[in-house]
Order: sequence, then C-alpha cells, then structure tokens
Amino acid sequence: NLQPVFIASITTAIGFLSLNFSEVPRNELNDVFLHWFNQSIQFRTDTVFAIEILTGLYRIEYSLRSGESGGISNPEF
Repeated sequence: NLQPVFIASITTAIGFLSLNFSEVPRNELNDVFLHWFNQSIQFRTDTVFAIEILTGLYRIEYSLRSGESGGISNPEF
C-alpha cells in the first residue's frame, strides 16, 4: 500500500518548504558572477585587481539598426 509513503512524502515536503520559506525573500536575481566565488580563489582576486586597477570585467554592448542591409557601412549612418 502506497498511502503511508505518499502521506510521509507530502508531510516531509511541506516541512522542508516551511523551513525554506523564510529564505525566499532573500533571493535576488543578478548577473554579478564574480561574487559567486570565494575571495580565496585566485580567479576572484585577479578579477578584483582587473576591475580596480585596469579596465574592468563587464562591458555594455549596443545594437543599433540602420534600417537597411549593410547600412552600417554608410558614412551617413
């Protein structure tokens, strides 16, 4: 009979959800992947150096439409 297993599974799931519910408001969406690494990892220390002393890590790219194929080559654009 699967009924006791089903009830135990549902009870366990509800228990875990209630414990984690206090953590849900702290979730945030960002794309600063540098903060995913601990400060003891060489990649992070090198990248922090690059950000502070050199140019940085992230870049912004723009997409501009010229309205015609190959229009970016037009000097008037």
